[in-house]
Amino acid sequence: MNTLTDNKQSGAWQDLLLQWWPVLLGLVVLYYPSFRDLANGAWQTDDQAHGPILLAVVLYLFWENHKALYEAPLKRAPLAGGLVFVGGMLLFVLGRSQEILVFELGSMVWILGGALLVSRGWASIRVFWFPVMFCIFLIPLPGLLVDAVTGPLKSHISVLAENILYMVGYPISRDGVTIIIGQYQLLVADACS
Repeated sequence: MNTLTDNKQSGAWQDLLLQWWPVLLGLVVLYYPSFRDLANGAWQTDDQAHGPILLAVVLYLFWENHKALYEAPLKRAPLAGGLVFVGGMLLFVLGRSQEILVFELGSMVWILGGALLVSRGWASIRVFWFPVMFCIFLIPLPGLLVDAVTGPLKSHISVLAENILYMVGYPISRDGVTIIIGQYQLLVADACS
């Protein structure tokens, strides 16, 4: 009985590999330059050093749900999937050619969704909705957005630190986000990832 189950799983695995190897190869060819650029650039900064970990989590989430793909009913949606896939490819081309990382990596959600719709249908989207949407966290946030969100936080923290240190009895003054305690200057740094 166990051998029969192992043979079924082996056959399902081979079917899955035969069906998805062109898609996987295409994704590797398409996104390898993007991830190489990230590895040599943004992922080496303190703000985006979590990127490789998130990529590993995305791959793990896909791997963890791959068995559920065969349990889902097969009702392909070639028209909807094709439109989503082409839209994702256009977004990727625009992002890659204009060096807009938000578009380049954001296209991954659309391309993966389109590939799933074309090959397996809406049921596959229900199976993989979380891993596909988790790809959004691979997109490094633009510096202007991070500064706009964390700027007020830095100001509030510096005011709070100044008040606490003043109540404790330190000779303290503050200039923006720079706290001056006697001869020492402390800078409230940017928020990290």
